[in-house]
Amino acid sequence: MDHALQSVGGFFTEQRLLDLVRVIVLLVVGFVLARTVPPVVARVVALRGTVNQAQLVRRLLGYTIVVVVVLSALTQLGVDVGVMVGAAGLLTVALGFAAQASTSNLISGVFLMGERAFEVGDQITIAGYTGEVLAIDLMSVKLRTGDNVFVRIPNEMMLKQPFSNLSRFPIRRIDVPLSITRLEDFDRARDILATFADTNPLCLAEPKPTVAFSSYDKTRLELQFSVWVARQNYADLKALLLDAVLDRFRAEGIKLPIGE
Repeated sequence: MDHALQSVGGFFTEQRLLDLVRVIVLLVVGFVLARTVPPVVARVVALRGTVNQAQLVRRLLGYTIVVVVVLSALTQLGVDVGVMVGAAGLLTVALGFAAQASTSNLISGVFLMGERAFEVGDQITIAGYTGEVLAIDLMSVKLRTGDNVFVRIPNEMMLKQPFSNLSRFPIRRIDVPLSITRLEDFDRARDILATFADTNPLCLAEPKPTVAFSSYDKTRLELQFSVWVARQNYADLKALLLDAVLDRFRAEGIKLPIGE
């Protein structure tokens, strides 16, 4: 017992205790820096760049601070960091070959952030999913769909497949297919639709709404009514537009084909 106590006492010399205190202080300071510095830098980047760039800078800066602090602490304890860095490099290469899909997603994530085809908060459609972009990470893009479902799209898929950014431009167009009976006056129907667009506060005056004749058969005329709307009002107008137009036709005495 006495021998064990002497061994412990011999190990914890004054210099080693001093080094241990330095390591603890270094770790505490590093932890504080990793929690406080990246958010501040990210806010500065967001003022001049995009939310995507700010998120990337925040993560990379946080990881860098943690790695530097850990390596410094190990050096303070007398560990040969060079050997560890070499081993880590070999391990990284081995993992790269073993996880080619992850590496591809990582590289694709860098290209996506550099391309800036969409940002956090945009509405996009890809692979049958439409939702709000919650995050653009190095491995994947996270979406929240309209029915509040979380969707994770790998970056490699985002880079290889076509996708639509529904929030890229400030206005959007809504196309409404309509049918009237063959005996109705097309010009009168067009005037009614133009008046409807002029009186609806959600329809934009510019670009002007259009009514196009698309096809006909023995019983009906097929039309397409197109209006422009501000992006933030798109969902509201699209939900009510068809029913509102049909109600206006009925009120004006425009005959609709049977079943409409």
